[in-house]
Amino acid sequence: MRFKALFLFAAILVSAGLLGLELKLLADGWTAAQSLDQDNKQQEIANNHLEGEIEGLRVSKARIEALYTRLSDTMIASRGTSSLHINSAPTAPLTGDGSSFEAAGIAGFTQAGLIVQPVRVPNGEMSIIYEAGTASLEFHRLVPLLAEQENADLFLYFDKVLLSRPPNIPPFSTEPTYLDTRLTIRMLTGK
Repeated sequence: MRFKALFLFAAILVSAGLLGLELKLLADGWTAAQSLDQDNKQQEIANNHLEGEIEGLRVSKARIEALYTRLSDTMIASRGTSSLHINSAPTAPLTGDGSSFEAAGIAGFTQAGLIVQPVRVPNGEMSIIYEAGTASLEFHRLVPLLAEQENADLFLYFDKVLLSRPPNIPPFSTEPTYLDTRLTIRMLTGK
């Protein structure tokens, strides 16, 4: 009987040891799972932040590309002497407070790199007339600019658009061709 009691005591001791070891392993596993869950939450927050920044860059992409195109068009010098000559005209018309008046449609042309100058308006006309020109825009950049500016302002229209290839550029050239461009623009006003 003593042997049975000793065996029972040893079995209880081994069972308690195994149970304690199993509880310790479960506690360590639970702690590791909590640590991994916390790391996952931190990574999810970081991913959401990066996703927001990427979305912001996607939204800004069109504006950045347009600004780059505008800057590259105005920074690149034309490939030869320009035959474009814009007449020197009086300065911009003055408004009642003495500041110069420049319509939003005209501002778009100057931002694109065109030289814009007002010309004398015949008596009785209800418009302001500008001559504009450049020798640093290619056809595929000029046409969208003209369309965008005309569509953006109901009171702007073109009297004359003259495009010519510089004489030193051969026809069907594979090089970029910067056209000599001359425009006559009218802006309807309420004078």
